[in-house]
Amino acid sequence: MTDDKSIEELEAEYLEELNKKTARMKKETADFEAREAEKAKTEYEQKLKEQWEKEYKEAHPPVSKIIPPKETTIGEDGEPHEFAADEYLRAFGGKVTPYENFISGEVKEYTDSNSGCDNDISAWSPTETYANIVWQSMYCEADLFKVCVKGLDISAGDGLNITIRTIGKFGAPAAATACECLSCVSASLSEYNLTCLQYGEVTEVCSFDVFDAGEIYRREYLKAFGKRWAEFFDATIYAGLVAAAAGTSTDLAATLTCSAALSAATDGSNCCTNADLLNLYNAVNATVAAMREGTTPYDPDWMIVSPTIASIFKNMQTPAVQAWAEKVIKIDGEGKLVRFNGLKVIEYCGAQSCSTATDTVFAVIVDSSRAYGAAFGKRPSLEKDRNIDCNSWTYAMWCYFAHGALDVNAIAHIKSPDA
Repeated sequence: MTDDKSIEELEAEYLEELNKKTARMKKETADFEAREAEKAKTEYEQKLKEQWEKEYKEAHPPVSKIIPPKETTIGEDGEPHEFAADEYLRAFGGKVTPYENFISGEVKEYTDSNSGCDNDISAWSPTETYANIVWQSMYCEADLFKVCVKGLDISAGDGLNITIRTIGKFGAPAAATACECLSCVSASLSEYNLTCLQYGEVTEVCSFDVFDAGEIYRREYLKAFGKRWAEFFDATIYAGLVAAAAGTSTDLAATLTCSAALSAATDGSNCCTNADLLNLYNAVNATVAAMREGTTPYDPDWMIVSPTIASIFKNMQTPAVQAWAEKVIKIDGEGKLVRFNGLKVIEYCGAQSCSTATDTVFAVIVDSSRAYGAAFGKRPSLEKDRNIDCNSWTYAMWCYFAHGALDVNAIAHIKSPDA
């Protein structure tokens, strides 16, 4: 009850209620002003739109409203007169056809035609007729990222060095007698490093050339500009794998003969008489066994070979050895070798082809969990810049890429013997 409240308390309540009402009125006023402002803005934008549409239509009238061209002639009164194109045709005995009918697609003749009065359109005919396809260059790519260590990509602000930390093995547990204290054992700590570098390419597209050949030129030119990256990455990874100081290196029993091996593919006894096939088969088996054995047992899972080397392995797939070969090799629906004796295989056109060369790497086998690193800080992206003084566009592609051999003991080479 108010009788129990002092004057000061009543004044305080009054001021509080007054402040609430004042704040509410200010908010309602602000909301009203905002609505009115938005309404005025919408009306103004609509008027501008209508004005722009009107101006555009006046500058670009519909085809059906284009005024037929006027021709000037001297009338009987000796004064120049302008008259429409249909009047011009009538004056020379031509047929009159409404302009709208011509635009509608109906073919109308403005003059009589016969075998001696055919139109000659050679001046309007292009000198060449282009098919609606463009053949891009053939690229050597096989997605060798599949054999690289996963999860190494970095983000902006992470620096340029990518480091993988490693922990060595502890010593084996030791037996101890009663109350005998154990000797301390430890594990060494180490790391592998990759350094991120920037790679790029730049090209120019002249606007006049695009005008000449059409947008298909720009589109296909830039498509080729981007396709080059996949080949670059594969070639870079393969070169790094071959250049690495492989932990396991197995020499073939003899240099390859190649021509004899490839031409004997249909021989039913090929599995047992083809020296190249036997030498490669034995070398792969010995290499895999060596990698799986030892103080640091690796798990090799990929082999990279050229198509000509792969074709020697495919010689096993002959009728005489079909049952056994199916357990050793696998060929996909495109005829590519995809597995050999437990290893996944990549036929890479950039790998060393079959030859009689000595001391040459013909197959690379890796444990993909540790062998080679390939990481992105930024994948290839296209940027463009207008050169107004040259009437051209500059197109550039940049990426931030790190790659390199990590644990070289997880890399193996099969090569021809030294001379």
